[in-house]
Amino acid sequence: MVRLYIIRHGDPDYDTDKEHGGSLTGNGKAEASALAKWLASEGITHAYSSPLGRAKLTAELALADIPQFSSRYHGKKQIDLSEANTKPTLNNFEANVGVEDWCRELSTWRQVSHLDTFPLKHP
Repeated sequence: MVRLYIIRHGDPDYDTDKEHGGSLTGNGKAEASALAKWLASEGITHAYSSPLGRAKLTAELALADIPQFSSRYHGKKQIDLSEANTKPTLNNFEANVGVEDWCRELSTWRQVSHLDTFPLKHP
Protein backbone atom coordinates (compact mmCIF):
# COMPACT_ATOMS: atom_id res chain seq x y z
CA MET A 1 0.00 0.00 0.00
CA VAL A 2 1.23 3.49 -0.87
CA ARG A 3 0.59 6.40 1.48
CA LEU A 4 1.10 9.95 0.33
CA TYR A 5 1.41 12.71 2.91
CA ILE A 6 1.10 16.27 1.70
CA ILE A 7 2.26 18.62 4.43
CA ARG A 8 2.01 22.38 4.27
CA HIS A 9 4.83 24.46 5.68
CA GLY A 10 4.76 25.67 9.27
CA ASP A 11 3.67 29.18 10.26
CA PRO A 12 5.53 31.37 7.72
CA ASP A 13 7.73 34.38 8.33
CA TYR A 14 7.51 36.05 4.93
CA ASP A 15 9.75 38.97 5.97
CA THR A 16 12.81 36.79 6.63
CA ASP A 17 14.79 35.34 3.72
CA LYS A 18 12.41 36.85 1.16
CA GLU A 19 14.60 36.01 -1.82
CA HIS A 20 14.29 32.28 -1.02
CA GLY A 21 10.58 32.17 -0.21
CA GLY A 22 10.53 33.12 3.46
CA SER A 23 11.35 31.23 6.62
CA LEU A 24 9.33 30.12 9.65
CA THR A 25 8.29 31.87 12.82
CA GLY A 26 9.21 30.31 16.16
CA ASN A 27 5.74 28.78 16.22
CA GLY A 28 6.22 27.43 12.68
CA LYS A 29 9.49 25.76 13.71
CA ALA A 30 7.74 24.22 16.72
CA GLU A 31 4.93 22.94 14.47
CA ALA A 32 7.40 21.27 12.10
CA SER A 33 9.45 19.80 14.95
CA ALA A 34 6.30 18.40 16.57
CA LEU A 35 5.63 16.48 13.36
CA ALA A 36 9.05 14.78 13.43
CA LYS A 37 8.28 11.98 15.93
CA TRP A 38 5.06 11.07 14.16
CA LEU A 39 6.68 10.99 10.72
CA ALA A 40 9.52 8.84 12.08
CA SER A 41 6.96 6.19 13.02
CA GLU A 42 5.33 6.17 9.57
CA GLY A 43 8.08 4.38 7.61
CA ILE A 44 8.70 7.20 5.15
CA THR A 45 10.72 6.00 2.14
CA HIS A 46 10.75 9.10 -0.07
CA ALA A 47 10.57 12.81 0.70
CA TYR A 48 10.17 15.86 -1.50
CA SER A 49 10.01 19.58 -0.84
CA SER A 50 9.27 22.81 -2.61
CA PRO A 51 12.39 24.91 -3.19
CA LEU A 52 10.95 27.75 -1.08
CA GLY A 53 12.79 28.42 2.16
CA ARG A 54 9.74 27.98 4.41
CA ALA A 55 8.93 24.61 2.85
CA LYS A 56 12.51 23.31 2.95
CA LEU A 57 12.92 24.32 6.61
CA THR A 58 9.61 22.64 7.48
CA ALA A 59 10.74 19.46 5.73
CA GLU A 60 14.16 19.53 7.37
CA LEU A 61 12.67 19.88 10.86
CA ALA A 62 9.85 17.38 10.23
CA LEU A 63 12.28 14.74 8.88
CA ALA A 64 14.94 15.28 11.57
CA ASP A 65 14.16 12.00 13.39
CA ILE A 66 14.56 9.86 10.26
CA PRO A 67 18.32 9.29 9.75
CA GLN A 68 17.87 8.66 6.01
CA PHE A 69 16.56 12.26 5.60
CA SER A 70 18.09 14.01 8.62
CA SER A 71 20.46 16.94 8.26
CA ARG A 72 22.19 15.54 11.38
CA TYR A 73 23.44 12.48 9.48
CA HIS A 74 25.82 11.74 6.64
CA GLY A 75 25.13 8.20 5.45
CA LYS A 76 24.65 6.14 8.60
CA LYS A 77 26.99 8.28 10.66
CA GLN A 78 25.68 11.05 12.89
CA ILE A 79 27.41 14.36 12.26
CA ASP A 80 29.36 15.78 15.18
CA LEU A 81 29.15 19.50 14.51
CA SER A 82 31.56 20.24 17.38
CA GLU A 83 34.50 18.76 15.45
CA ALA A 84 36.20 21.27 13.19
CA ASN A 85 36.33 20.53 9.46
CA THR A 86 34.37 17.28 9.71
CA LYS A 87 31.10 18.41 8.19
CA PRO A 88 30.46 16.38 5.02
CA THR A 89 29.63 18.15 1.81
CA LEU A 90 26.11 16.72 1.77
CA ASN A 91 24.09 15.67 4.79
CA ASN A 92 21.26 13.16 4.34
CA PHE A 93 18.63 15.89 3.96
CA GLU A 94 20.55 17.52 1.12
CA ALA A 95 21.38 14.17 -0.48
CA ASN A 96 18.06 12.30 -0.10
CA VAL A 97 15.20 14.82 -0.09
CA GLY A 98 14.08 15.77 -3.57
CA VAL A 99 13.68 19.51 -3.93
CA GLU A 100 11.23 19.81 -6.78
CA ASP A 101 10.72 23.09 -8.62
CA TRP A 102 7.21 22.03 -9.70
CA CYS A 103 6.19 22.22 -6.02
CA ARG A 104 6.85 25.98 -5.99
CA GLU A 105 3.89 28.15 -5.06
CA LEU A 106 2.23 29.66 -8.09
CA SER A 107 1.56 33.36 -7.70
CA THR A 108 -1.05 33.37 -10.50
CA TRP A 109 -3.66 31.40 -8.55
CA ARG A 110 -4.59 34.58 -6.66
CA GLN A 111 -5.38 36.58 -9.76
CA VAL A 112 -8.91 37.95 -9.86
CA SER A 113 -9.37 36.74 -13.44
CA HIS A 114 -9.48 33.18 -12.12
CA LEU A 115 -12.65 33.94 -10.16
CA ASP A 116 -14.58 33.89 -13.43
CA THR A 117 -13.46 30.32 -14.00
CA PHE A 118 -14.36 29.19 -10.47
CA PRO A 119 -17.34 31.33 -9.41
CA LEU A 120 -18.19 31.50 -5.74
CA LYS A 121 -21.49 29.96 -4.69
CA HIS A 122 -23.60 32.23 -2.54
CA PRO A 123 -25.94 30.66 0.05
